[in-house]
Amino acid sequence: MRPVADAPGLPVEILARFRDRFGSAHGMAGVPLSDSTPDARLVAHLRDGDLQALGVLYTRYGADVRRLALRLDPHRGPSAADDICQAVFLTFLDTLPRYTHQDRLRGWLLGITARRCRSVKRRWWSRLRIHALGGRQSAGVAAASANADTRLEARQAIAHALAALPEAQREVLVLHHLEGLSIPEVAEALDISENAVSTRLYRARRAMEASR
Repeated sequence: MRPVADAPGLPVEILARFRDRFGSAHGMAGVPLSDSTPDARLVAHLRDGDLQALGVLYTRYGADVRRLALRLDPHRGPSAADDICQAVFLTFLDTLPRYTHQDRLRGWLLGITARRCRSVKRRWWSRLRIHALGGRQSAGVAAASANADTRLEARQAIAHALAALPEAQREVLVLHHLEGLSIPEVAEALDISENAVSTRLYRARRAMEASR
């Protein structure tokens, strides 16, 4: 993905989709945007064709999208996560007219990410790397102690247990426990009921406990 000179950080494909939808990129005169601008205001500006708003949103949530893509499909690597991030924001532009929850934009984007990862027909976490769980070993543990070996075995056991979960259960577990979305936010992101989220979480936790 190549960044755009007049919109730093935005891939050219996203800028092209933006221009297809809104025409020439422009900002709203006298209305500066920043990293602290609320999501709802940024979305309003984006709907008016403000490219700057899209750039701020991409900077704000691009890392979250990439991280989730890696957690759901870690063996594909950072380059594939970048591709998914691009696809997510392209989808976001396409679905912008249907987006009505300006205070839950992160959950909306993560929901798109989860569905995108699902659509590539990969087996999630089949070859989970330790860093996908936020537990990279430091480079200085070459002189591995018994405690380090125990921790590694525990992480590997968690990875295997997660890989053994049904896809739907892994999905809610990642979004709720690793990405920090509430049950209502997970339900909205995945377009399922809150009861379904709670049921899947309960079954996933039971399965994880049973695997110990």
